[in-house]
Amino acid sequence: MRSARRDLLLALAGMAVSPAALAQRVDRKKRVGLVFESSPASNPVVGEWLADFRQRLLEHGWTEGGNLELMVRGSISNKEKIAAVDELVTGRVDAIVASANFVALEALRRTTTIPIIVRGAYNPVALGLVSSTVRPGGNVTGILALAGPEIWAKRLALLKQAAPSVSRVADLWIGDFQFMDVDFRAIQDAARKLGIDLVKWEVDETLPIERTFEAFKRDGINGLLAVARDIKRFVELARVHRLPTVYGLKSAVLAGGLMAYGAASNARSSADFVNKVLRGTKAGDIPMDSPREFELYLNLKAARDLGLTFSHSLLTEATHIVR
Repeated sequence: MRSARRDLLLALAGMAVSPAALAQRVDRKKRVGLVFESSPASNPVVGEWLADFRQRLLEHGWTEGGNLELMVRGSISNKEKIAAVDELVTGRVDAIVASANFVALEALRRTTTIPIIVRGAYNPVALGLVSSTVRPGGNVTGILALAGPEIWAKRLALLKQAAPSVSRVADLWIGDFQFMDVDFRAIQDAARKLGIDLVKWEVDETLPIERTFEAFKRDGINGLLAVARDIKRFVELARVHRLPTVYGLKSAVLAGGLMAYGAASNARSSADFVNKVLRGTKAGDIPMDSPREFELYLNLKAARDLGLTFSHSLLTEATHIVR
């Protein structure tokens, strides 16, 4: 009788275990590969993103050295990114976190089974990454990058506030950033309303970046709307050539650039996606997400170097000010 009662109590105790606790049980250590646009060791923004990503995974019950292994790779070179994707796919990781379209496309060419989480997807439907953003349908999902004219018009408006004299601005398109689903004419219309002549400038990456800045001078460019591979070098050249520039990444401002406007870090959201696929949800069944929070970074020293003064309204709107 005592044995039967004990067995009943044990059974009831087992039933009392919460679903959340049961969800923490995994059959083996999971391996997640991440490919960044630059090395976390050399780029503090990437390092900060990775720290937030790790913390969120820990909150979901994933512990490095316990039930999780992260394989972190990062390089400016596309060739090295491709090599990293090859390594991760060959090593049969349980999920791949891709920094942008280029990495995601290379991963998708190599696997249709390993879940791929894109943390900044431009125009994923037209590129064939997903069937739709609501129901991706394959092995790719993730977070959309805002590429519509509104975000670019906002950056132009901020640039005009910071540097009222800018009148001819180059909108730089570099490498895989040309995959952006942008109605350039809509951005030009917004620019005209601000008194800006916006020039679509496709950068030839086979030429030294110094040549591009020389071309800016010849073409009468006096402002830039920029993305850049080598942020430090680009920021330095923009300073030397005295070109007020608005960037899409805060890392440019931290490296000495004038200003940046874009979506806040998606590290925690990316970790949420990874948690779902590691627990068995198919990537194709997880709707893609959109950024909800935005940040404006201003660099006071860069403004002084350019002979500019940020208005009170700009300083009030800023979420981060670098002194």
